[in-house]
Order: sequence, then C-alpha cells, then structure tokens
Amino acid sequence: MIRINQQKIIRLVKSMRSIVMEEELRKDVHLKGKNDFVTAVDLRISNELKGKLQEMYPDIGFLSEEEDGHLSDPCWILDPIDGTANLVYGMK
Repeated sequence: MIRINQQKIIRLVKSMRSIVMEEELRKDVHLKGKNDFVTAVDLRISNELKGKLQEMYPDIGFLSEEEDGHLSDPCWILDPIDGTANLVYGMK
C-alpha cells in the first residue's frame, strides 16, 4: 500500500497557481473539439504535476485529460484546469 502525504499534494497543487496567472500561457489556446479548449496552461500544469508526482510517488501512474494515457491501479487522474472555457474567456 502506498502512503500519500495529502498535505504535500495540496501544497504542490496550490503551487501551480503561478502558472495559471501567466497571461501568455492563457492566451495560447487550441481547439480540441466544438467548445472544447486546451491552453498552454493546461499542458504546462499537466507536465509539471506529472514530473513532480513521479518524483514523489514513482509507482503511481497517470491519466490526464490533456494527453493520451491509460487507467492503471493506482493512478493520478489529472484535469489541470477544470473549466478551461472560463479561463479562455477571462471568467473568474
């Protein structure tokens, strides 16, 4: 059984705020489908989280909304920005 330090994970996720605030990344928007956006913010956060989580917990896999992957047991399920359309349109 893998022991997860929840406080450490919460701090890690909160540290991603600076990426969300990067204006240039927020403006780099691509369409995945009708009304389905992906931004450079999504991709950067996904990559940062994957790298840091892999260092902390190398035995846990990943499934990310923004890239191909597979469900494993155990795995982190990453949705970097829940509400990307709101981010794209500047809603807070």
